[in-house]
Amino acid sequence: MNDLSRGRAVLGLNGGLEQPELWPHERSHPFKAVPDAVEISRGMFRGETVSHAGRVISVERAKLSIPPFRPGLAVVIAARGKRMIDVTGELTVSCISPRSF
Repeated sequence: MNDLSRGRAVLGLNGGLEQPELWPHERSHPFKAVPDAVEISRGMFRGETVSHAGRVISVERAKLSIPPFRPGLAVVIAARGKRMIDVTGELTVSCISPRSF
């Protein structure tokens, strides 16, 4: 998508359980899984081969099959609760939230 949009794509992540019928797997540790996903994604979007032993998500030698159009694709996290908003702030990524604290 980033190639097709000429560098205007972003990656959106959400660790919530709002639509469990779309993802039938258990998501018991979103506050640990989202940082893993961001770290893995950032490395891959820089064109790196990523090995990451995370707290929830682990990969060995993961890489994109084509070079990224633009290194450093933007990452946005959708968050509603204070804990996930705090996690987003720790990762220094953009956050979309309907709440203000």
